[in-house]
Amino acid sequence: FLDVRVIELANKIPPLMKQPSRNKDKLVLRRMAQRFELLPKDFHQKKAGLSCPLDYWYEKDLKEWANQILADELPTFFNKNRVMSLLKRGGFMDRVYSGSATHRTSSRDIFTILMFVLWFKEYSPEIDF
Repeated sequence: FLDVRVIELANKIPPLMKQPSRNKDKLVLRRMAQRFELLPKDFHQKKAGLSCPLDYWYEKDLKEWANQILADELPTFFNKNRVMSLLKRGGFMDRVYSGSATHRTSSRDIFTILMFVLWFKEYSPEIDF
């Protein structure tokens, strides 16, 4: 249950500080952090999404299994040559960490197709592969 003092404090906060505005969400929390020096003065970090280490997973754990499923069980509505070229290109870590900032591995594409194929197999058993 909520302490009455918390509600009383929240009621004292001006309404404009409670409303999110463009790029200024959590204004009360940010001001409190500044006032009590909870964060470094130059701390202005943007939100970052959660990323999965697909390249690592593909190279270390999923490669053989994913390649087998996509080579043997790919639904006919996929362009098999295109998928096989993605598998050949791969998501190899040595390419990612070679210093080329512009290189994009195909791990995300492989993973997306793989998850779709597994889902499709599970929930569309009446359709022939």
